[in-house]
Amino acid sequence: MGSLKSFSGVDLGVAAVNGALKKAGVDPKYVEEIAAGCIYKNGQKGNPARQVQLKTGMPTTGWAYTLDQQCASGMKAYLFLVVLVLPDFPFDRFCRYILLLSL
Repeated sequence: MGSLKSFSGVDLGVAAVNGALKKAGVDPKYVEEIAAGCIYKNGQKGNPARQVQLKTGMPTTGWAYTLDQQCASGMKAYLFLVVLVLPDFPFDRFCRYILLLSL
């Protein structure tokens, strides 16, 4: 227990995102948006999702946002991305191929 405590949330997010991208066969340069839920930033600075975005090779022009809603932040981040895959939504986003939820 506690074997991952030496890793920051951003480090874990980078590992999760890289693994998901590899498994899905998606090049990070095609990712337009990333959302993360993070309750305790613990010195990770401003926007952990943006840090994950930059460290995984996603375009710097894409959207990256971190939600802090205590117990529901991860679910809220997921729901924000799900809205983008609804059939009537006008934009093609990364989550049409894979839903990324990290941190």
